[in-house]
Amino acid sequence: MGEDATPEQPSLAAAMAELSAAYRSSEDERERRMREHPDNGRAGWWRVFGIRHHAIVRADSAPAAIAKAHEAKLVDMTWESPEASWWCEELPDALGFSGV
Repeated sequence: MGEDATPEQPSLAAAMAELSAAYRSSEDERERRMREHPDNGRAGWWRVFGIRHHAIVRADSAPAAIAKAHEAKLVDMTWESPEASWWCEELPDALGFSGV
């Protein structure tokens, strides 16, 4: 055991490794949900939600919407764990947002 470990308490390194594995598992699950999104194949506007940023992009699947939002630097998929949902096929000429 490391210097910071006791028989009852794991070392900081072991705890960090466990957290890292849990995060990777969570990210794998999120990516699977986006690959298997029931609206994949529907062309139109998708909402992409990250931890801090949100975007609306034209795409035909959740993974494509997330990639487009990332490429446009609207949502950073390296740390925001974005998810997407299909919003609508067409948008009106003008669209307002309040309290977003």
